[in-house]
Amino acid sequence: MLAHEVTHVMQACTGAYGLNDSFINRAYRELKAMHGSSIEEINGYGSWNKRQEVEARWMEMQLPEDVITMLAANCREP
Repeated sequence: MLAHEVTHVMQACTGAYGLNDSFINRAYRELKAMHGSSIEEINGYGSWNKRQEVEARWMEMQLPEDVITMLAANCREP
C-alpha cells in the first residue's frame, strides 16, 4: 500500500505520471497478468485516473528499493 501512495507522490512531483510513456503498456500487461481484478477496478475510474492507478497498482508489485529509487528520480530538487 505504501508503494501505491508513493506512486501518487511521484505523479504529483512530475505533474503527470511517474512511469515513462514508453513503459506504461508493459506495466498494464504485467498488472493484468498478475492481478487482473485490479484492471477491472481501474476501468471504473475516469480516463486521467486510469493511468495513475495502473502505475500505482503496478508499483505495489515492485521491490521496495526500486520504488524508493523511482521516487528519488522523480522528486528530486532541480
